[in-house]
Amino acid sequence: MIDRANFLEMLNEIRRCVLAANGEIFEFEIGEPASMELVDEIERRYGVPFPADFVCFLTAVAGKVDISWGIYTDDWFKKGQQLPFNCPDNGRLYWNAEQYLDSEIYWFTQNPRNLPFLEQKILLSQVGNGDLILFDTAPAGNQKPIVYYSHDADYEGLPQAAGCFENYVNSLLKLGLVGDDFYNLEPFLNMKTGGIDPEQPNALAWRKLLGLGLV
Repeated sequence: MIDRANFLEMLNEIRRCVLAANGEIFEFEIGEPASMELVDEIERRYGVPFPADFVCFLTAVAGKVDISWGIYTDDWFKKGQQLPFNCPDNGRLYWNAEQYLDSEIYWFTQNPRNLPFLEQKILLSQVGNGDLILFDTAPAGNQKPIVYYSHDADYEGLPQAAGCFENYVNSLLKLGLVGDDFYNLEPFLNMKTGGIDPEQPNALAWRKLLGLGLV
């Protein structure tokens, strides 16, 4: 698993690339690691163990991460036209251990309306357009897939963004935290492997445009 020092280094490199492209950093908060006591309290409240790699990130890397950026210049739009897909113009990464103590988040996860897409799901983050990024707790094992719920999707089911939280974060770091809405993520999804693939051709072209390393 990535450690805190490497995590911070990669985030600072993303910030450098965004600023070099005349973009803006809207949020750049990396909290201190959460205590295991907080995780224990959360798990007692929800009655389920949280994914093991998520717990490791919370307690060893950061209990809260809130990062967002945007590049909305004419020059960026023109550069993006060289890509074989719509060029992303924003990025975001968010999680917060303390949100699980919020009564609204707890109520949401309990799924009192019995919404099918929320069965055996735990919220990771909410997207600004109303979409949801969720842990799917149904599969066996102590790591759980990350799935995406779109409020206006024209596809069936919930696309898998990553096989586990660690893969999700590592992939997004390689892609500069490319916007967390499905519209931005879709060009980088590998439907065969079931997740974001930062090494496929679309991803490599995007990373080159943003100036992120390809090693």
